[in-house]
Amino acid sequence: ANDINVLREAEPGTNAVSNRYISIALDCALNDDLVREGWAREVVRHIQAARKESGFAVSDRIRVRYAAAGALAAAIATHREHIAAETLARALEPRGDGEEAAPFNATVDGHALAFTLTRV
Repeated sequence: ANDINVLREAEPGTNAVSNRYISIALDCALNDDLVREGWAREVVRHIQAARKESGFAVSDRIRVRYAAAGALAAAIATHREHIAAETLARALEPRGDGEEAAPFNATVDGHALAFTLTRV
């Protein structure tokens, strides 16, 4: 037992935590899927804040019409069900061209987001 030393080191690119008996290493690198999921969570946060600001009840069902471009629009489309479920949105739809300005504007990781909420 005196001739063997066991040392634990974290793998490069991971965050590791260990004690005498166990080590846990997590890969903390972000890929495109994780980034888009994070954007979807930010969209949920902005919609929830707008619900509160608008005085909606917690149980009110809503309709969300949004304007977003490029990667953010793709992230919203990919995570549509999650966003709708978290915000009680019966509809989550892109805004049409020529619609009046949205009352709620936000930025998600540098991407512009504008949206309207209506109670349904």
